[in-house]
Amino acid sequence: MSVIDEVLAYVDRQIGKSYSQANRYGANSFDCSSLIYRAFDAAGVKLVHKDTGGKVDVSSTECYAKGFELLYPNSYAKIGKNLPSPSSIVEKYQPGDIIFCCTDNSTARANKITHVMIVNQYGGITHAANPRDGVGKVGKNTYSTKVCALLRYQGEGYTGSGGGSGGSENTSESENKQITSIQIVYGEDNKPVAKANDELKGIRNLTDNAYELLIEHKGNVMLPIACESVTVEFSRRSTAGKLQCKVLKDDKLDFHEGDAISFQVNGTPYFYGYVFQKSRMGDGIINIIAYDQLRYLKNKDTMIFGGTATELLQLIGRNFSLKLGSGVENTGFSAQTRIFDNKTLFDMLEEILDDTLIATGKNFVLYDDFGFLFLKDMENMVLDDFLINDSNIQDYSYTTSIDDNTYNKIKLAYDNKETGVREVFQTQNDENMGNWGTLQYYEKVSSKELAKVRAEAYLKIYNRKTRNLQIKGAFGDIRVRAGTGIYVNLDIGDIVLNNRMWVEKVKHTFEQNLHVMDLTLKGWEFVE
Repeated sequence: MSVIDEVLAYVDRQIGKSYSQANRYGANSFDCSSLIYRAFDAAGVKLVHKDTGGKVDVSSTECYAKGFELLYPNSYAKIGKNLPSPSSIVEKYQPGDIIFCCTDNSTARANKITHVMIVNQYGGITHAANPRDGVGKVGKNTYSTKVCALLRYQGEGYTGSGGGSGGSENTSESENKQITSIQIVYGEDNKPVAKANDELKGIRNLTDNAYELLIEHKGNVMLPIACESVTVEFSRRSTAGKLQCKVLKDDKLDFHEGDAISFQVNGTPYFYGYVFQKSRMGDGIINIIAYDQLRYLKNKDTMIFGGTATELLQLIGRNFSLKLGSGVENTGFSAQTRIFDNKTLFDMLEEILDDTLIATGKNFVLYDDFGFLFLKDMENMVLDDFLINDSNIQDYSYTTSIDDNTYNKIKLAYDNKETGVREVFQTQNDENMGNWGTLQYYEKVSSKELAKVRAEAYLKIYNRKTRNLQIKGAFGDIRVRAGTGIYVNLDIGDIVLNNRMWVEKVKHTFEQNLHVMDLTLKGWEFVE
């Protein structure tokens, strides 16, 4: 494990802690320069001046630290005389690089340095910002035109192992150390090459009510004849988009598992994925099951991560060569650093997204749109011009239940390793316990802070009936996918539904000139 791995892991663990110049060496407080100094100190590197050997622990002197390469400007004499810096300097950034900035034009310092930051492993920057924001992460373009100097440690750099030992601040050796880093010690971690999808965007000029299915094998694009219907299914949580169809086998049709497949609707690219299963029937028909990119999030892995769901998705995208679209929104909430072990990538993302929901009240949905991953706030996915009513559906069923994801008592446990006590945090709703009996949710959490926040938040979310509306045979609209908000106006007997609901699941069926949808809808006010 490299020095930079340990430095970045240390910095990651300080996210959310307070800013203080007066108490810059406190257990839970930093200013910008002490964060950098203490991070390298925790990794076993003492920052000293390259010429005098004296301690350098303030931003204006840390730029002269021994053992670092000056990447910008091209000489120490030019530091502070090169402003504004070119915004293209961000192209030089690598994890672990130290950025020295001028955030106060009135400073009397000769080198103009008033702030220091570090490039993190998530494609952005971490710094101790100010008393209001504390230690946090920002985008890589922060202060990009105010860079006085850019330094890189000359020892072994970032290896991507995801963390470090956390170093030496008041720690002691023990036989069973807490896991704080991950390191590959055998084998290579070569990343696959992402497949292109430009060649599968359609080869015909389609008219209304026309569908086009394409399969690509070793550069050869084929237009198979679809028999019966083509179905496309989407679910809101932890499920890949799925296309299923039957095609007629002929002498020219030759494809294999892993080949790319696309489906266009009226000239609009709609589904892009990969063949995962094919089965031959006695009548010369091949049944195909294909999934979009989200299928690869079923991979299990181990990872140390702290940050936003957006940053986690970007990290997973880099590690597994998945394509991200322009619609990846910033989820805004930075979750505490944790160890994911033997969990699917889906589970990792959903855990951070759940924490985001609890902290912000915002619910984000992850989906694939023709070969590119998107992450969007569900409030930005509402179709104001789409309505479900008696005139555009074949049938419906409406269910209320306390049997699925309903809890009126929350019990969370934290194992305090310092005291040896399992601390339990619980909350309950006495009225609904009287009405329904005790429906208890239990979970072990990794910190007291999580336990306190989650206990009340979980009760607010789960202490209610679930409401499901199943719609059969609705008029099709390719804009409707899992996570979409739509409006419903239905008289279901004892009540009239006249409100916004969200799509939990949708199955689109395309056959000749017909496009219909089967939908599972849930009440907008309750997202589980």
